[in-house]
Amino acid sequence: MITESISVEKDKLLVALNNHDNALRDLALKIHAHPELSFNEQKAVGWLTTYLQKEGFKVNQGVAGLETAFTAEWEGAPGGPIIGILAEYDALPTLGHACGHNLIGTAAVGAAVALKEAFPAFPGKIRVIGTPAEEGGGGKIYMCDAGVFDDLDVAMMVHPKNSSMVLRGGLACVSAKLKFFGKESHAASAPEKGISAWMQCSIAIAPSIVCANSSQMTFGSWDCYPWWRCG
Repeated sequence: MITESISVEKDKLLVALNNHDNALRDLALKIHAHPELSFNEQKAVGWLTTYLQKEGFKVNQGVAGLETAFTAEWEGAPGGPIIGILAEYDALPTLGHACGHNLIGTAAVGAAVALKEAFPAFPGKIRVIGTPAEEGGGGKIYMCDAGVFDDLDVAMMVHPKNSSMVLRGGLACVSAKLKFFGKESHAASAPEKGISAWMQCSIAIAPSIVCANSSQMTFGSWDCYPWWRCG
């Protein structure tokens, strides 16, 4: 009985989603054709929020003091959970939407709109949360610090991949700056008293060169992906 019930609910969602199929595809392609870098995603935000507003969601822009952060909320019957669906929409420098954030943002909009349409008496709130600057800007961090996620009962999002995964692990990102200091000495008469800062730096860089494209180094429980700037 439970399996049959879930199947019926899924069918309702699919019908609602199919109603928006062409429009959502156009939205994803439009964002893809106009890539915008972190904290400058004005066009993407405009297109996503316009679609949500047209479908009855109450839009709030400039969330957490970020120009391209937003929330869009629809409330069904009172007393239920607050479901957060996260949207990303920033692009990569020179590569555009190689990471598929045009799909993440559009999928968030599609999921929210389909859920509202399929279950108009849904007990609770559906909140799309537009999170800018995932590619190296930390938009979610600013929003978290501002309490944007505090009242959510659940937060979810999808990411494009070449296989289907219901769950996967997550990694946090912490940046660190390393400085290498040398010690002067006479190269001919007392080389043993000198310390080469460049040699230290070279030893640290060597593993990332060996790893080539992945540039992954492991220190204890830390996986490191170095980005070097010498000078």
